[in-house]
Amino acid sequence: PKKRKDLRIRVSFAVVALVLAKIASVSTPLVLGGAVNSLTELSSGVNLFMLVPIALIVGYGVTTIIAFTFVQVRDALFSKVSQHSIRQISLNMFKHLHALSLQFHLDRQTGALAKYIDRGTKGIDFLLRYVLFNVLPTFFEIFLVSGILFYLYGPWYAIITLTTISLYSYLTFQITEWRNEFRKRMNQADNDISTKMIDSLLNYETVKYFNNEKFEFNRLDESLENYELAANQSRHSLSLLNVAQTFIIMLGITIMLVMSAYGIKSGDIDVGGFVVINAYMFQLYQPLNWLGSVYREIRQALTDMENMFWKANSFDADITSWDTSSLSNSEDMFVDAFAWLAKFERKDGDVLTRNGPPSVWHWTWTQVGDDIDGDASGDYSGYSVSMSSDGTRVAIGAYSNDGTGSYSGHTRVYSLGAFLGTP
Repeated sequence: PKKRKDLRIRVSFAVVALVLAKIASVSTPLVLGGAVNSLTELSSGVNLFMLVPIALIVGYGVTTIIAFTFVQVRDALFSKVSQHSIRQISLNMFKHLHALSLQFHLDRQTGALAKYIDRGTKGIDFLLRYVLFNVLPTFFEIFLVSGILFYLYGPWYAIITLTTISLYSYLTFQITEWRNEFRKRMNQADNDISTKMIDSLLNYETVKYFNNEKFEFNRLDESLENYELAANQSRHSLSLLNVAQTFIIMLGITIMLVMSAYGIKSGDIDVGGFVVINAYMFQLYQPLNWLGSVYREIRQALTDMENMFWKANSFDADITSWDTSSLSNSEDMFVDAFAWLAKFERKDGDVLTRNGPPSVWHWTWTQVGDDIDGDASGDYSGYSVSMSSDGTRVAIGAYSNDGTGSYSGHTRVYSLGAFLGTP
């Protein structure tokens, strides 16, 4: 926020701590390699008194502690920023829900809505923390380490490092995309469980009045079974991902260590270089080990945030909350929480019938299905339009239709399932 200079200062210091942590982290393997080299000759010179080896070993410990300390300082500084963001968004969302119409709350799905808000706020914290301070710095470190290996030991070590990390990342993204389907099923089942459980308890008297407990139990058990199946599939696919990741990274490390062994034999690389190469690869492998989880969680966080903002959002028919620059003044709209749009044209206060039939549109205003015509001219088909909360059904009223008597009117309900691929 512009008025919170203290938060801006915290972000600046957090970035500084991040840079210092990476510098210390990249320096650690070099110090360790120097310590190993100093231990190879202890019979003469300064090394006879163990001064250099001990100093380098102590330096290795100190740089490791410094790197870890700056990471914790970074997290501590940024914690107040992320928690303030969560607090503000949660409060604004709560205010927004209280400002919505009675109809929204009468059609509520309390359990699912609570889940969406909880996950959405946590998703914001995850994105702020991991994207800014974990994902981007990790890829920066990869290129930095590749440059160091290129400078110290030659281009092939840098090429193998980048190739290994690229294959590792590609495989991780592909398997994670496949696993996302299982995660979606888990989340859907979890939402269903919360919705059915909480709404059933909120309507405890109604359930008891109609002696409907068994029906509620069966509904809940169906969602629990779906969650169990999706959770097992997610666990099995995670095991496959872990095995594939370990295979690729260890293949790259093994190739580089074999090359360094031949380099030691030829005199191109010392023993300390062997240790440095191994340490750098394992140092890169540790954060990349969570790459699949982080990628999946980023996707999930974006989805949760979108669900939170849209599930809890509703617009009245006056369309003041929408950009209507592309619409004429003669058009009126009804928009529901999922950005579905039922549009019909007006002329001189009257609804056109065959010349301006109601039609159903979706976000970015792509028409779904054909125009829905009334029975006859003058029946005022489209005078009232309503849509279900999930956007799959639309009800269109024609109050002047004479099909069953003078001005008896009718309302027809149309399903969009055939166009949306839903029941």
